Amino acid sequence: MLLRHRHRHHLLSRPLRSFPLAALGCVAMSTSSSPSSSASTSAAADYHCRTKHSPTAGYARGPCRLDWANQPNPFVRFSPAPPLLLPNPPPLAPVPYPALFHSPPPPP
Repeated sequence: MLLRHRHRHHLLSRPLRSFPLAALGCVAMSTSSSPSSSASTSAAADYHCRTKHSPTAGYARGPCRLDWANQPNPFVRFSPAPPLLLPNPPPLAPVPYPALFHSPPPPP
C-alpha cells in the first residue's frame, strides 16, 4: 500500500498531460459487464477527469462567473421551529488602536 502511494505521488509530480488517464485514477472499476453500465461508467469517469481540480492545471472548468441566483443558503432553518433572535450587545468600551498590539494583563 505504501509503495502504491509513493508511485501515485511520483505520477502526480509530472505534468498533467504527459500520462494516461488510468495513471490519474480516472478509470472507474466496475463489476458489471453490461455494455450500458460500461458506457455510463466511462462517461462518468470522463466527466470527472474533465471537471476535477488539479494542482498543475488549477481549478476545474466552470462558467467563469458566479451564479448568484442559485447560491445555497448558508443558514440551516427548520420550518416547524420559529427563528430565534440572538442577543447582540454593543461592546463595553472602545479599544484604542495601540492597545491591540499589547498583551493584556495576566488574570488575577
